[in-house]
Amino acid sequence: MVGMQVQYPDQTRAKWEAMAADQDIMCEFYRRGYGDWHDTARQIIDQVCAEKHNLYLWPFLRMPKLRRWYSRTGNVLLLGDAAHAIPPSSGQGVNQALEDVDALVLLLKNSRDLLGALHTWQTLRQARIDAVFDWATNSTNVQRLPEAERNRLIKEGKVKDPRATENFDDMSWLYKFNLEKEIAHLTKAEAHA
Repeated sequence: MVGMQVQYPDQTRAKWEAMAADQDIMCEFYRRGYGDWHDTARQIIDQVCAEKHNLYLWPFLRMPKLRRWYSRTGNVLLLGDAAHAIPPSSGQGVNQALEDVDALVLLLKNSRDLLGALHTWQTLRQARIDAVFDWATNSTNVQRLPEAERNRLIKEGKVKDPRATENFDDMSWLYKFNLEKEIAHLTKAEAHA
């Protein structure tokens, strides 16, 4: 299998659908960087383009930030992808939904103010989602770009160089996240505000 991932200018849904429906455009897109691939990969690309109907476009779209993840009364909540979809390439969708639930339970257990707890919950979770999204966009996805495109986007300042950070391989911020500690810190700060 030969696949590619690239940064692409924002498009409307109609433009994405038109691009995906045009088999010649899809094949041209798929052939980008053709000369950079090994002979075996080029043969695969040639075979795939000979069967253009097999090409598929899967855009990673970013959901705009919602003003509130809960109704005015707090009776209806959005969580997980309904509140904050994360690119599937990060492998974090379900993890973040589970963190949403865990944080919500911890906050509601110790609060008498439903709307205040929901506000604190969304504040905490949005910061975490932003960090995960930034990591997915500027590490995982950038690493998967063809080297020439990755270097061009870094040079243009459109993405961060994932290798430029001192703790490039340190993923403890993601995998050893201490939710209880973060909630205690946030609720203490809000109590003093």
